This record gives sequence, C-alpha cells and structure tokens, in this order.
Amino acid sequence: MGYRIKTVASLTGVPRTTLLAWERRYSIVAPERLSNGYRAYSDADVALLSAVKVLVDEGLKVSEAVSRVREQGRKVSPELETRGPSGPTRLRESLMAQLLAFDRSGALEQLARTPHFSYRVLLSSVYEPLLVELGEGWEAGRYTIAQEHFASGFCREQIQGMLVALDLGPSHGPRVVLAGFPGDTHELPLLIVATHLALRGQRVTWLGADVPAEDLASAVVSALASLVCVSVVLRRTVGVVEHYCRALRLALPEDTRLVVGGPGLPRGLPSVPGVEVCHDIDKLVL
Repeated sequence: MGYRIKTVASLTGVPRTTLLAWERRYSIVAPERLSNGYRAYSDADVALLSAVKVLVDEGLKVSEAVSRVREQGRKVSPELETRGPSGPTRLRESLMAQLLAFDRSGALEQLARTPHFSYRVLLSSVYEPLLVELGEGWEAGRYTIAQEHFASGFCREQIQGMLVALDLGPSHGPRVVLAGFPGDTHELPLLIVATHLALRGQRVTWLGADVPAEDLASAVVSALASLVCVSVVLRRTVGVVEHYCRALRLALPEDTRLVVGGPGLPRGLPSVPGVEVCHDIDKLVL
C-alpha cells in the first residue's frame, strides 16, 4: 500500500507542487503509478523526501541535499526509523507526558516537530505501546480515568486520521469488513487493525463497535468482502461467543473468511467450523 501525494505532503512538510518539481527535476523518487494514474509513495520514498527536507531547511540547495542523502544512504527503512535520540520511544514518552497533563496543543506541536515516521512505526512503536501503558497505568492506579480517556481519545483521533489519509486502503485491494462484538463499545483496537490492514493493501470497510450479527452479514454482502474480522474486547462467556459465531457463519456467504480475535475471547472456546481465532495481523492479509 502506498501513500497518496496529499498524505506525503502532510507527512514531510513539502508542498505538493514542490514534491512534483523535485520528482521531475532531480528524480529523487519514482513512486508507483496505480491503475487510476495516482502516485503511490512507499515508506522509503517518504523517508528520503523527509531527509532531503531537513537538509534544505538547514540551508542546502535541493540538488546538494539530494546528493548528500544518496551518498549517506539515508533511504531510511521502517526498522532504521527506530534508532537515534529522536526515535519513536522519545516521541511516545513526550506524548504521554503532554496527554497526561491534558495538553492537546502541546501533543500536536510535538507531532508536527518530529521527523517523519511511517504509519507502521507510529502504530507499532508509538500509539500501541502508549495505549498499553495507559491501560496498565489506570489499572495500577497511576493514572485517573479522566487521563486515560483524554489520552486514548487523542490516539483514536490520530489513528483514524491515518485510516482516512490512506482512503481506507486501495480501491482495488481485497475487501475486508471489520466490526466490534455486539454490546462491546471498545472500538480502538479494531481501528488499529483496520489501519494496519489498509497499509497492507486491503480495502477496509470499518463498521466500528457493537454490530449485531445480522447487520454485519448484510454489510459484508453489500461490500463484496472476502474477509470479516470481529473484535471481542470485553470478556465474554464461551456460550455467548460460540452462539454468535455460529449465527454469523450461517448468515455469511460460504466463501467468506470469518476471523474473531481480541482479549475478550474466553479460554476453551470450541472450534466452530468456518470460524478462525486469530491474534496476528499478518495472518489476516489476503
């Protein structure tokens, strides 16, 4: 899955017209062209453009910045982005401190000042561990409910912005529908999964929390989806989950893959024909 040029401009701070000029004059990147003619930039493309932008801001000419980046091999991969003092750990710690102080403006300013990280790195190394710390800190009494709600709301806002910027994944990608278990109001884990799948080239239909089985099945048919993912966050009994899975499986087309996951799934859940239990996002990619 590639980034659209509007998203690249937002991530790098380089205006769209400037990006096109750099591409034309210096062949700085060669984004993939989709069937509809749109450019699709990779994580490495965005990292290279960000590195050039830093050097230009320091006073170098664009041609000099491009040459230096190429000489230094600064075509940064998502793995290399985690290194150095300005890595995601530092960003996560700074965001946590500002959010616990209810400082939304400060958190947004920190994000704007931070060098480019790919959406994958932001999800896996910033927002996901930050949310885990929030949950554990609230349970241990280190954070108040108000702090947890404020900080998780900010994270939800940023992650949803990623999914929107990705346009819910490529229009030609395999179609997947994501929904929360009935009566479950926790939608943030599902939103994270949806964004990961969009990054991996899936076309996402995200229904959010608390979706009855019959309504979910109807949406799957309408979306022509080949995969359905159901998130179970609140703890449920074996009987409740098994009954739901059997009812949903019967309502779905036979060739539709049905996957359930989440911390609310009970231990000892019996195997239901045509239903997979999965907690690994990579195994969801079609």
